[in-house]
Amino acid sequence: MLLHARTELEKALKAAKQETIEVEKRSDDLYRQLISTKENLDILTNEQKILSEELTQKQNELLKSEREKASKERELLELRPLKT
Repeated sequence: MLLHARTELEKALKAAKQETIEVEKRSDDLYRQLISTKENLDILTNEQKILSEELTQKQNELLKSEREKASKERELLELRPLKT
């Protein structure tokens, strides 16, 4: 009886060790996936920042262009009476 209990305990210990190894492998895999995901997020965040800055620059250029156009239109309206 004691030998059987010892054998069963050894089997349970071996199974627990194997399960621990599997859990550690899954944990390592999940950690690598998390690191990869964070790296991808950092890349996307940086790309979004660059695109946002480019968009802001383009909007500012467009605003400047529209102001210049409005200024030229006002100037043209002021000069029209002189033409006639």
